Amino acid sequence: MKTPTLLITTCASVALALCGVSSAIAHEGGAPGHTHGHDAKVTIPDSAEGILQELQQQHEKLTATVTAKNLKEVHDLSENMTALAKALPDKVADDKKQRVQGSVNNLTKLLDNVHHAADDGNHPRTAIEMKKLEGVMKALETQVK
Repeated sequence: MKTPTLLITTCASVALALCGVSSAIAHEGGAPGHTHGHDAKVTIPDSAEGILQELQQQHEKLTATVTAKNLKEVHDLSENMTALAKALPDKVADDKKQRVQGSVNNLTKLLDNVHHAADDGNHPRTAIEMKKLEGVMKALETQVK
């Protein structure tokens, strides 16, 4: 009688362990070796204005890259923008933090969508997500200034 109980307990433990691994992979945004926000190759400026200016430059590069259908370069550019955006709320005045954080959350979600659409080679979907990104960038620019 102990053997079936031990077998069931072992199977349940293995199943739970596998669920934990797949949850960790999903949380990190994909398969091992596919990172989010960790590959940024951009220096974070010291001021909100500097970050915003760098974000705008990276956005221009990203827009040009998507327009040219050069989707392989989208990954790095979106990672750079994500790193910049995440640094922004700490650099704004206290009365602006909550709104800026909300826009940053929206921006990073859209950047992730752009990134994944580009990784899938789906230019039409990438272009749609870029239009949404444009609106959030404009809102963020207004909030920071």
